[in-house]
Amino acid sequence: MCSRLFTFSFSLIWLAGCASRGSLPAEEQKEEMVVLSAMQRAGSGLRVEALRPQSLRMEKRLWGRTVVLAHSQASLHAPMEGIIREILIREGQWVPKGVVCFWVYAPGALDLQKQYAEVYQQRQATQVRLAQQESLAQQRLLSLSEVEQTRRSLLALQRQLYGLEGHLRYIGLEPDTLGRIKLLPVRAPIGGYVSRVSAAIGQYVRMDTELARLVDNSDLHADFYLTEGDLSWVRVGMPLEVVFPALPTIKPVQTRIEYVAQVEDTAGTHLVAHAALQGLALPIPAGVPVEGRTAIRQDSVYVVPRSAVVFHGREAYLFVAESDSVFRPLGVKAEFLDTLAVVEGQQLRPGIPVVVGGAAFLGAQLWTVGEE
Repeated sequence: MCSRLFTFSFSLIWLAGCASRGSLPAEEQKEEMVVLSAMQRAGSGLRVEALRPQSLRMEKRLWGRTVVLAHSQASLHAPMEGIIREILIREGQWVPKGVVCFWVYAPGALDLQKQYAEVYQQRQATQVRLAQQESLAQQRLLSLSEVEQTRRSLLALQRQLYGLEGHLRYIGLEPDTLGRIKLLPVRAPIGGYVSRVSAAIGQYVRMDTELARLVDNSDLHADFYLTEGDLSWVRVGMPLEVVFPALPTIKPVQTRIEYVAQVEDTAGTHLVAHAALQGLALPIPAGVPVEGRTAIRQDSVYVVPRSAVVFHGREAYLFVAESDSVFRPLGVKAEFLDTLAVVEGQQLRPGIPVVVGGAAFLGAQLWTVGEE
């Protein structure tokens, strides 16, 4: 007979499982179980506890990047076609709202000024003529029809002058009756940093040509990318602490989730949670990585020690004690929090006996030997 220093024995039994309660015919399924002898049970250090639902405060994290919204960005365009005569800004400079950034020589603007001066002189002459005609009409030296015709001409000139004046003010010029040549100003529509200057002196530009671009990153926001699993707990108005992993000197920003939406950018379509970032001491550009931290409280969740969850391949399992010596694996979904695990499963019920200590021993007995 062969003698051995250590004898390790175990037993595996295969029991027939129950079919589902649907209308399909019942099918026999085999269910794996581990049966331990009394000696194995005593030496394995197994610990069994009844499963109880708990209320748990869970820390959640989101990752995203800083963004600048459309209302905080602006492109500068010449209001009329012309030639760039002077550039007054440079890239990286902060430009207040309304400051002149470019001077453009625009022949169309000069034509408007010329038309305004001509119509202005015609109106002045018509006003003088109307006053003379009204005086003659009172003396019955002129017919009223001629006076009325002059009044209609004066009204038409006043309307034309009003339209030209509005057009000049729209393109940034004050109406001029002296015929002085003026360059067309291009002013900053918002206050912000110059992120790009696209035009050069002497360049002929059209109205759709971008001369420069301004970005106001003092109104900074953040988009946090969501997964399908995040939708189960992310809520509008949820408090969020935002930190900058790449900028450790910046203090965390306290904010709230403003909305959850689907957005599309150059990288594709994403589901994001949006939040505003206020109170930053330093100007931060768009595209900086951010991390959002929050905490949620989940009621009626099953919490077990991390050691109670074992894996076979990619599947997570708990072991349920059928008796003092029989243990059955139960497939679950597990989320780990330090030394704890939050488990979910359709077959989990309050009060079922679960192995919370020594589950790895049962897993090794069941699957390692079964694969051999």
